[in-house]
Amino acid sequence: MIKNPESFLLQLSKEVNPIDSKNAVIFTAGNTGFDFFDIAKQTLSPKTSSRIVEIYLDLLGQIDKAGIEYNKLAFTDKTLGPLMLSSQLIQKTQKEALIIKTRFPCDCKLCSSKLRVKSSCDMDETPVKEQDRIVIVSDVLSTGGTIQKSIDIIQSYHGKVVAAVVIVDRQVFLEEKKSVKEALEEKNREFSLYSFTTRDRMLAWGFSEPTVNDLEKKDFFEIIRSSLEISDDGQIKENEMFVKKLVDYAIQERKDKDIRSDRKVLENMVVALMSHSFTKQAIRKDK
Repeated sequence: MIKNPESFLLQLSKEVNPIDSKNAVIFTAGNTGFDFFDIAKQTLSPKTSSRIVEIYLDLLGQIDKAGIEYNKLAFTDKTLGPLMLSSQLIQKTQKEALIIKTRFPCDCKLCSSKLRVKSSCDMDETPVKEQDRIVIVSDVLSTGGTIQKSIDIIQSYHGKVVAAVVIVDRQVFLEEKKSVKEALEEKNREFSLYSFTTRDRMLAWGFSEPTVNDLEKKDFFEIIRSSLEISDDGQIKENEMFVKKLVDYAIQERKDKDIRSDRKVLENMVVALMSHSFTKQAIRKDK
């Protein structure tokens, strides 16, 4: 098992830099953001693709450890990275591959949905059987739409999706205050979603830039503590005291005392700036 996911990603980033924060980007799910860790760059590079396979094998190992049995891996043509790695993954796992089509629907009896199981149109037998237990392989979890549609189409052919694996859970929350992960697991019985890392952890390691909501709602030091998973956080406490003193100085120097009400935002901004700066420096160091 990979003990420190973010350290692993940092090493990959020294080979292929996936961070693009110069402009707003539109994610596959349709939402817009400024912090974009483009895992596809590492997936499609010959320098790092084999290491990305290691990440997926680690996630599938967690499924095995949980005692979840499966016999097929499902990939969608919407998530190009995992689809490109499918041949390597089925060789390593000795599981059959299933391709879910998300584009170019036709009028055959298999294409009653925009999302369909890939199979020849003149075949009477679909590649999904009633006894199949399937794991969906994707790169990121955003709104969960592609994964849920994949589950629906597989279930319409009486297959069962038992799990999904993603590299990054963007931790999108729905209107009812549930995360997409919680909503997917609640809606689909005996289904679990496994992620290699989360957006909070990416923020703590400086891979992503925070939004205004992050600065206002999150406690960055608590995120760092949980991300590092350490019992002795003496160094973190020292850094926390340093940041607080720095913010105290900034407040004292400002004539506008209303800045005191934004203390938490200021502390989070300092932590985020430092983390992002250190990560960028670490990535460039070996160039």
